[in-house]
Amino acid sequence: MPAAAKEGIRTALAFLILVQDEVVAVLSVMTKATEEADESLLQALSQVGHVLGRVLERQNANEALKHATSEAETAALHAEAASIKAEEVSAAKSEFLATMSHEIRTPLNAVLGMAGILMDSELDGEQQVQARTIKVAGEALLDILNDVLDYSKIEAGRLELEIVDFEIPSLVDIVKTVWGPQISGKGLDFLVNVAPEVSPVFKGNPTRLRQFFFNLVGNAVKFTEAGSIAVNIAQNTLPNGLLELQVEVLDTGIGIPHDKLDSLFEKFTQADGSTTRKYGGTGLGLAISQQLVTLMDGEIGVESAVGEGTRFHFTIRCEEGDQKNVTSMDSEASGSNVSNLEMDQNSESSWQKTMLLTSWSFGQCWKKPDMK
Repeated sequence: MPAAAKEGIRTALAFLILVQDEVVAVLSVMTKATEEADESLLQALSQVGHVLGRVLERQNANEALKHATSEAETAALHAEAASIKAEEVSAAKSEFLATMSHEIRTPLNAVLGMAGILMDSELDGEQQVQARTIKVAGEALLDILNDVLDYSKIEAGRLELEIVDFEIPSLVDIVKTVWGPQISGKGLDFLVNVAPEVSPVFKGNPTRLRQFFFNLVGNAVKFTEAGSIAVNIAQNTLPNGLLELQVEVLDTGIGIPHDKLDSLFEKFTQADGSTTRKYGGTGLGLAISQQLVTLMDGEIGVESAVGEGTRFHFTIRCEEGDQKNVTSMDSEASGSNVSNLEMDQNSESSWQKTMLLTSWSFGQCWKKPDMK
């Protein structure tokens, strides 16, 4: 080293400082005296170089850890903000769907009511077909709107379950009355079995329970062309005193592929696209049923095989009801609580409402006013 020699340096020792086997610095010791290599000095300086390397390595690790921690905190803040934004968007979407479904459903009910009045009037054959087409198409649209409205309420956390006392035999009678003619019309056997241990009165939400039955039995009717449909109802008493209602709906229909079962309860999902084209439906019914069953502290599941049929089963937990507090499901459905209605006699819309009430046998109403 010419520069060192010019300064009178006669002896120099150099040691590498390594961090993870990589040279990051060189430790050098110089003197103007001429010295012979001393083994102990060499070892000491080597140890110093090793310690310095470890110190630098730890410092680098601490800096990397601080950087990673900072990045993780930033990512967590971004994720939290994105989650809040997604929740706000989801709530706004659900609120919009719920509002729009309600706004559309109100006039649609009037259309269906007037279509029913037309069908009960003196129409020729072609007019009857046209009126029935309006009614059938309107009912299909109303089913879709009801599904959307229910799911929107569930997602928005606005669905409240009213708890009342109701009779299982009445619910069974409704299921038989509504679905029996359709099932027998397809040449299918329809069996409803209620186990002897099932309590006659439960405390729960009969409207939603009826919806479970209608969704599952309706699917069975839709996808079964030959054989039978069966509904089995049983009961289990839990250690905490609650009653677990156990229901299964079995059919001998087309069945569901095994790889489609896991996604069956997802919203807007059916077994495949051809199912929607051939049989219709939104794919919301089972998703709604699963959400409602969960709200009622129960579970829902399915087993199926292609060509062999399907078994849906669900449980809900209820208290045993009191017979003297039973709410009639028939009166709930018919709306027989209505006793008085004031309307403007000079309004066309009031006359339309009057016609609807008359057709539903609510008693004497105003006659149609003269319209200008």
